[in-house]
Amino acid sequence: MNNHAPANLLKLVRKLHLKKYRDRYGLFIVERLKTIKPYLSNGWQPEYIFVSDEAQYEIFKNYPVFYVNEREMKKISLFKTPQKVLAVFKMRNFEPLEPKGLIPLLDYVQDPGNLGTLARTADWFGITRMVCSPGSADIYNPKTIQAAMGALARIKVYYADLKQLIKNSRIPVYVADMDGVNLFKTKLPENLFIILGNEGHGVSSELKNMANYRITIPSAPDKISESLNLAMSGGIIFSHWFYLQGFAT
Repeated sequence: MNNHAPANLLKLVRKLHLKKYRDRYGLFIVERLKTIKPYLSNGWQPEYIFVSDEAQYEIFKNYPVFYVNEREMKKISLFKTPQKVLAVFKMRNFEPLEPKGLIPLLDYVQDPGNLGTLARTADWFGITRMVCSPGSADIYNPKTIQAAMGALARIKVYYADLKQLIKNSRIPVYVADMDGVNLFKTKLPENLFIILGNEGHGVSSELKNMANYRITIPSAPDKISESLNLAMSGGIIFSHWFYLQGFAT
């Protein structure tokens, strides 16, 4: 193949491994064909696509595609065992938030894998937006992108001051809290905020006090685990809301 990726372009992609360069150039990396396809099908236009074999080149021939050899792919990939395709997309700035449906508010969520898994789970239950506090994990972190498995091609993620957002909104605010009422005895409304907290410290006391309702996921009386994983907790709450709205038919 003649359309070989130039060295300066490969150098740019390697820089995108770091957040400061993703922010500077407004670009991020997506790897694996299965993860890239949802972006393409949801109207994201790639800036560049890099492939390491002819079959992949044919798939993406209508896009700005470049060929790289295996050694070059290993240098630009974030995987120990590189995939055969890597795409670069431009970051998006979304319109202001509309208070519709269940909207997770993520209070200083630090683990990019948790953030990506939450996005993937939210997408499964038809949740179309999430809000992160400043200081939360980067939605364009490669670990977030991979954990989300394409869900971030559909979900709009905002970074905003959660306290200000709650003050300016009229929809009810729920918070996941160990001392809350039983989730499964709670009638969740169609439109609501649900605050999910930091992996180690939970939701800040200030945000807890701003919530209208506190809910908890009940456990077995003889449980051993101290708590649930953040993404798992979110998934259980999302599924309960999904069922109550009559979507699970």
